[in-house]
Amino acid sequence: FAANEYWIKLCLAEDIAPVLQSVFPDEQSQYLLKIALNRNDRRGWWAIDTLLQAEAQLEPTSDLAQRIADTARDEIVYAGVPESGARLLPDRSTLRSVLRILAPKGIRPGVDIQAYRDLASYAQNNQIADIRALFAHDLMEPYRDASADPLFEALDNKQLYAAQLLVEAGYNPKDICPVLEDNPLGKTYLAIPLGWRSYNRPVIEFLIAHGARLDADGQTGLRRIKNPEISALIEHYEQHPQQPFRPQGRVGIGYLLAHYSSDYFMHIAAYDGDAEALRWLAKNGWDVNTQLPIEASLIARAEKPQTVQKSMTPLLLATYRGHEAAVQALLELGANVEAEDEAGLSALDYCCGDLGADTPAPIRRMQRLLSNALRRKELKKFPYLGG
Repeated sequence: FAANEYWIKLCLAEDIAPVLQSVFPDEQSQYLLKIALNRNDRRGWWAIDTLLQAEAQLEPTSDLAQRIADTARDEIVYAGVPESGARLLPDRSTLRSVLRILAPKGIRPGVDIQAYRDLASYAQNNQIADIRALFAHDLMEPYRDASADPLFEALDNKQLYAAQLLVEAGYNPKDICPVLEDNPLGKTYLAIPLGWRSYNRPVIEFLIAHGARLDADGQTGLRRIKNPEISALIEHYEQHPQQPFRPQGRVGIGYLLAHYSSDYFMHIAAYDGDAEALRWLAKNGWDVNTQLPIEASLIARAEKPQTVQKSMTPLLLATYRGHEAAVQALLELGANVEAEDEAGLSALDYCCGDLGADTPAPIRRMQRLLSNALRRKELKKFPYLGG
């Protein structure tokens, strides 16, 4: 079959993946890949994905292979940037599929300095959805740019969710972070003083939990801090480097982020009682009903020696910790009020029994929130009960 216009249009309009390999010789498949790449829209990328899934011949060292990888990267990086014209933007899932097919062949996007500077901007502004999309399936290698280092930007702006995503992507908090030459603190310094200069406990704890040394800055380092809370934090980790610092029985968010993957972001925000962060995470693609195992010794209200794993949803965790605002936010976001842990306990069970005169007001309000949510759910199942 000749690679004529009819077959090109057919490839770009219909799903013919099962027969592509037998219909088109290798050189004609590459011709179709070029046509699809030149379109650079949703239909074109769907055609590229279809051709590659059909094992269309593509030489790993060819300019075409590199163009496909680099263009897919650029489309993911700039997917949210408005542009003129009526081009239908490709789906990120399709772009990731293309890069997943190319990766085993040794075809990876090249270094693009502007893309990494944009990544630094994402980190500075806590655009975690863009960071996660960029690093999904190893779309980019970690890269430090002297004028815009992503991990530096995240830590310097106290954006710990973004920082954890960057650490998972391969950025090392113990590395030297380059800074601009006109920075008053010098040309380079270790990551740990970022927390020192901001007097920010979560940043310092995040770095320590990731292995940054307390004495990284010598005589001018963290031990010079006069802030009582930071001094207590430093003293604790000097004496107990493997145990979380927990004033008032609460583990810091910096420690939790360093010890749990980004899959746990919702749980960490629920543990912290941060209703605003929960709404923001849900908007950025995190699931409010994810059920994951957590060490009981970390989530308990007081220090406990056991390391039992409890399988919890964010709603169960927020209720267990007694965070009324977080419970309300999760219910508004669609959290399943009937979810149970491995012991069969629901969020309402965590509210500790019957209402009584001695029940704290926040617990009473949480009980009402959960009871009303259960009632609404039952009415949806059996609307005649409302009568």
